[in-house]
Formats: sequence, C-alpha cells, structure tokens
Amino acid sequence: MIGFMAHQRYRFLGDFVKKQAKFWPVVGIFGLRQVGKSTLLRKQLGLTNLFNLDDEDVLSEMKSSAKAFLAKHERPIAIDEAQKAPTLFDAIKSDVDSLRIPGSYYLSGSSTFSAQGDIKESLTGRIGFCHLHPLTLAESHEKSLAKTSLRPIHSNPLRFKFEDVSRQSPKGGLPVPLFARDANTRSEYWSSWLATTLGRDLVRVYGRGYNPDIAERILFKTASHHKAGIFPTIADFDQDSRIVRKYLNAFRNIFMLRMLPCHEAGQGRDRYCFTDAGLALHLCGQSHGEELALSLVKITVLNEIIAGTHYAGQTHRWTYYKSPRGNPVDLVWNDVPIKIVGTLNQLAWHEEALAAASKKTGSSHALLCGPTNQINLPNRKHAIGLVPWSFWS
Repeated sequence: MIGFMAHQRYRFLGDFVKKQAKFWPVVGIFGLRQVGKSTLLRKQLGLTNLFNLDDEDVLSEMKSSAKAFLAKHERPIAIDEAQKAPTLFDAIKSDVDSLRIPGSYYLSGSSTFSAQGDIKESLTGRIGFCHLHPLTLAESHEKSLAKTSLRPIHSNPLRFKFEDVSRQSPKGGLPVPLFARDANTRSEYWSSWLATTLGRDLVRVYGRGYNPDIAERILFKTASHHKAGIFPTIADFDQDSRIVRKYLNAFRNIFMLRMLPCHEAGQGRDRYCFTDAGLALHLCGQSHGEELALSLVKITVLNEIIAGTHYAGQTHRWTYYKSPRGNPVDLVWNDVPIKIVGTLNQLAWHEEALAAASKKTGSSHALLCGPTNQINLPNRKHAIGLVPWSFWS
C-alpha cells in the first residue's frame, strides 16, 4: 500500500482479481466512474503497462490498429475505459487464442461490456469478470475483509457500530467525496461527475435516440422516490414503460443503478436503487428526512453485503420479496428474508412482513436490520432476529 494518497484505500477486489488472473487470459474490472479502478490496477496490482482510452492520443492509435498497438507492449497490458475501442477486443481475442496465457490483459471500464454484443462475443470464454463496488466500511476504515461474516446469519463479533453506517451513508463510497472535508466540496464533485457520466458513458451505452432531457427526468424521478423512502419500479414512472426501461437499463450498464428482481415466491416488479448513497443524496438536493436517510442506509447496507460476498468469490442472485398486499422485504439472501428499518418502532408490523416472506421462501429464520448495536439472533422461540446495520461489515 506504499504510495497511496490520503483518500485511497486498499481494495478487497485486488485479491479476487489476482485469483481470476491465474485462470483467465483476460480479467475485466468494472464499476462506477472514479470508483478506483485505475488506482487498483496501477497502485495495488503494480501494473506498469497501463493505458487509458480517455487519452485521445492513445485512443486514436488504438483505433488505427489495435493489433499494432498491442504488439508494441509486453504483457500484462492494462487498458482503462477499454469499451471506447471496440476493435481492441478482436485483437485481444486473436492474441489470447494463440497463446492462452493467464493474466495477459486487464480491461477496466465504467460501463459493462455485455451491453455491446460484438464485444461480448469476442470475450466469451476468455474473460473473468470483477466488479469494483463503492468503498465498504472495512475498506474505508482500513480493516480486513470479514470473510467469516459473509452469510446472512453468523455469530462473529461486531466490528462496527450502526452509527458508523449512519455517518458513512450520506457520503457514499467513491473515494474522493467520501474523504472530502465538507458537503460543498462533495456537491461540486458530484455535479462534475454527473456531467461527465451523463455526457459520455450514458450516451455511449444508450446508443441512438438518446435524449438528455428524458435521461435527467428519469434519473431525478428515481431520486425523488428514494427521497420518499421507496426503491421504485417501472410502474412508478409517468413516461412510456418501454422508454423508462431502456433508460433504467442504461443507468444499470454504467453502474449507477442496481436492479433487484422479486423473489420467485413473491409477486412484485423489479425495483431499482442507486448503487452509491452519496450520489443518491446529491440527486435529492442534499435533502434531509427520515425516509431519505433510510434509503441511504439501505443502499449502504446492500453495498456492504453485495460487495463483501463478491470479493470473497461468492455468487448470488440478489432478490427482494413482495407479497400481493404486504410491504416489501428489502433483500432475500440464501432464502433468508432481511428487512432494513430506520427505527425500532413498529417492529411487529415489519415482523409480519418477514414472517410471510419466510413462509414463502421456505426459510426458518428472518432478520430485522436496524439502528441498534445489540445482536439478537433467531432461535427456536423467535424465528425473527434483530441485528445492527453494520452486522455484515
């Protein structure tokens, strides 16, 4: 970690990337713009042949002849924002198919390659995918990955208090705004970040017919639902559902939004939430309120769980649960329903929803996750436990 700047941290994904590089000739690292992909490649993995296609000169040379460009440099080669040069992928395919040497290429991007069919075809069977999520509590506080806690119910000691989640959630997990000194600096950062992301990444992913006004309306409508404490579905938007879905998918493909489908035992539409709580707060106008605060906590807790399990090499299909009449249960993890709450009032109402979800998912246990530092795990007498927001950190 020598040479890291004050706002940089050791990223747990690095160890997972190294494992992938022992098997795959190409390793893909994806995540939000400025989440720390380049720093991971250069500082943590120590890659020296690192090229960024945001550099117009490099991009021009790559587009002129990707094969000639690659032939000039020793392996491994790391290329940031690789999706900007589609011809690069056929050149890599030809190279790795002839030698098949693990860890030859590291490709990073702020949009998913799977959104582009020709690129996806070139990489199929040749690439191991890695996702760099916003910083977790353990990363920001420079602690180790809690591998033994990466299951819904565990008996390990609590490493963070719920107040730690409450303090980090308004700042989010992108390195620069997380460690910024004040709210104004964070706001200026996010304004610039949004201009670049919507003006470059989203345009490229969406393709023909992109309308910046529609994109902004859908984005801020999503934020308004978060402000009200709701992760919206397609039905919560006023525009044509086909248009809304295409824009929401574009936001997903640049990692701004996460989609949670309803568990197969439930009845509900796909729900969408921001992947970073700091971004959500900025889009809500730096507002305050219990509902928004709970949305930010939910985003943060989901990031803790999903990032931690991914970095440990686990694969899950993340879902939520919704009955025809009941209130939604935020997450179903290995069939264990989890409900994240903002207060310890009206727990009986939330337990009713959890009990219904447990019955449908076939789980003997469920969890309430709230602002407490006490851990009351499920037992034979009470199938619903109560754990802190930081339980999986």
